[in-house]
Amino acid sequence: MNPKPAISLHDVSLHFDQRRVLDGVTADIPSAAWTAVIGPNGAGKSSLLRVMAGLLSPVGHGSGHPKRSSDGSQLLGDVSIQGRLVSEWPAPELARHRAWLGQQEPGSEDLRGLDVALLGRLPHQRWWQGPTAGDVQAAEQALRDSGTWALRERRLGELSGGERQRLMLARAWSVQAPLLLMDEPLAHLDPPHQADWLAQVRRHCAQGHAVVSVLHELNMALSADWLLLLREGRLVHAGAPTDEATRLALEAVFDQRVVVHAVGSRWVALPDTPAAQEALALPEPAQPQESGPWPSVQPLHEPQLEERLQHLLNQKTKPLGSLGRIEALAWQIGRVLGTEAPVLERPQLLVCAGDHGLAARGVSAYPSDVTWQMVENFLSGGAAVSVLARQHGLALSVVDCGVRHEFAAREAASGAPQLLLRKVAWGTADASEGPAMSAEQCAEAMANGAALVKDLPGNVVLLGEMGIGNTSAAALLMSRLTGEPIGRCTGAGTGLDAAGVAHKRAVLQQVLHRHAHVQSPVDVLAAMGGLEIATLAGVALQSASERRVVLVDGFIASAAVLVAARLQPAVLERCVFAHVSDEAGHALLLRHLGAQPLLKLGLRLGEASGAALAWPLLVSACALLREMASFESAGVDSAKL
Repeated sequence: MNPKPAISLHDVSLHFDQRRVLDGVTADIPSAAWTAVIGPNGAGKSSLLRVMAGLLSPVGHGSGHPKRSSDGSQLLGDVSIQGRLVSEWPAPELARHRAWLGQQEPGSEDLRGLDVALLGRLPHQRWWQGPTAGDVQAAEQALRDSGTWALRERRLGELSGGERQRLMLARAWSVQAPLLLMDEPLAHLDPPHQADWLAQVRRHCAQGHAVVSVLHELNMALSADWLLLLREGRLVHAGAPTDEATRLALEAVFDQRVVVHAVGSRWVALPDTPAAQEALALPEPAQPQESGPWPSVQPLHEPQLEERLQHLLNQKTKPLGSLGRIEALAWQIGRVLGTEAPVLERPQLLVCAGDHGLAARGVSAYPSDVTWQMVENFLSGGAAVSVLARQHGLALSVVDCGVRHEFAAREAASGAPQLLLRKVAWGTADASEGPAMSAEQCAEAMANGAALVKDLPGNVVLLGEMGIGNTSAAALLMSRLTGEPIGRCTGAGTGLDAAGVAHKRAVLQQVLHRHAHVQSPVDVLAAMGGLEIATLAGVALQSASERRVVLVDGFIASAAVLVAARLQPAVLERCVFAHVSDEAGHALLLRHLGAQPLLKLGLRLGEASGAALAWPLLVSACALLREMASFESAGVDSAKL
């Protein structure tokens, strides 16, 4: 069952001095998401936000008072919060449920920073009480979260505009309301503090809450989960940011041609000019490394090698750039292996398997026993990845990381798949009731992954997995580590129908709520991940540290790489992403990783089947770089091409 919208607007109109400020606005604002309201000056953005907050009374379209719909079931011109009309909320209860941050907030110049934050706790107090110890604790936590702890004893009159605005934000966070309505929250803030605000918004939404903000910073707004675009009081567009739909809406609202493209993990809009196209090509800044007991992965920085590789590709007997992605692939592999003549040697295909306690909550169309049965199928040579490994000469190792089954140790025949027993536990625990893994189990699984790589020959590793319930674990990791709402990360997995997907999302939302305090990558992995995903994260880290090429399969393998990249961002330089799968969330996750997948075949099998299918492209890219003639060696006049 889908959650109720955070706010529902029913044919909302608003008049000031005979002027219609809002004109028949109807929209649902999603829960557990950030909604940005944008439009030109005078579009009615702030008025709409005040209507949502219950500070202005709307009317039905074309009338001076509310009216019923034709069937009498709906009050037009009113606003509902969580399915309840604003007019029916008792004022104290409404004040606790939604926090309001307006423009030009009043306040005595003598107020201290802590006093400002405490003002947000007023809805929680009875008229005869002052702030309780709990109120002070909440206000102090808001100061810490907003980075304004140093301002707690300073007076408003002593502060800059940006410092005052940050305290106003702290006041809004201190309410601890499930719904935050913010009018121009980024006013006076410099880019680092805008980024801090965005991180807080993501954390708030990850806990199942909703944020609605009026913004003038267009490209910040395009980072939101949901957009409302207004023009002259009318709603022009409501929906998630996409390239084409958002472009058309922006052009209709602002009367200017724009380009909207994905840049890394976000959408960017700029005027439709050549300079805009150049700006869109800029990479996102690298994230800092996180230290820990995992291998260190240093950024690849060999400018001379990179220039030589590009020169070699440019001088091949072909029009410049005519091999497209294959040229970029050859350049990347040469850079990872540190050579102008790369050869992929003894490729290792790892399928890591584990069971998930969360599967008992009905998040998969198949029972957990399928995990161990498929492991036996891999080993006997009957699975898709077994066939592809034989076809392409890939050494297939199946790793028991945490399957609920006792496998007998066995010797593999030459060239046949081998079984590696690295069982940490008999599956994970139910993440809806507690952490899926203990910290020790998670660390052991990651260490197992690193040790596996150390024992394997070759210079390339293909990542695969098997585990009933592991699309749920991957969706949870993606949601918490990227800030995306769980609904955008969750799909059908093994083939759930619509009702099954809705149930799965509801269960995963419960897991996120239970572990709302967990934020660091390893803690998130332990709380919500799987033993096979933790092992793959260790494989990725160790492979990257040894400058092996890492060929990543689908959604679950990409989630493991996401964890590894949050720990050591330079891992991504060694990763080739085989394909974009049909599993909901994978394309969005790849955008967060800044990845360009090689294939789009509608796959959603897992097992590293997509990686095995993409493997020949890597072999061809290296062969072309090594063996294709240059203009000079072939005696071809490049001017004729």
